[in-house]
Parts: sequence; C-alpha cells; structure tokens
Amino acid sequence: MLLEEEEGEVFEAEEVEAEAVEEGEEKEVVEIKVELLKQMLNVSKMWRRVLSGEASIDELEEAASSRAVLKPAPRP
Repeated sequence: MLLEEEEGEVFEAEEVEAEAVEEGEEKEVVEIKVELLKQMLNVSKMWRRVLSGEASIDELEEAASSRAVLKPAPRP
C-alpha cells in the first residue's frame, strides 16, 4: 500500500517536471524535487523509528501518504 502511494507521488512529480520544462520553469521543478527528497527522508527516519519500537506503523503510513508536494500555483 505504501509503495503504491509513493509511486503515485513520484509519477505526479514527473508530470509536473515535464510540464515545467516545457514552460521554462526549472526553478520550481528543483523546489519540488527538494520537497520530495525531504518527504522521502522523513519516511526513512520514521521507518527506523518503527523498527526500533519508538513509533507506530500508523504514524509511518501517515508520513508516507502526506501530500507534501503539489503542483505550484500559476504565477499572476
């Protein structure tokens, strides 16, 4: 279940990247990638906490399914 959600987020980020490159908005793509990396790092840290018994699997699921990165709003 978690892998499907993570794969969906990565797929969405790739779509955003393709659109941004077409529009010449590479800076926003970099920011999105940074946010995705931060989210992946948080999930990794949470997984370690689950394995050591410090956190529950529900907390891990919540961290993995959070929508940290959304397509940025168009500029005015």
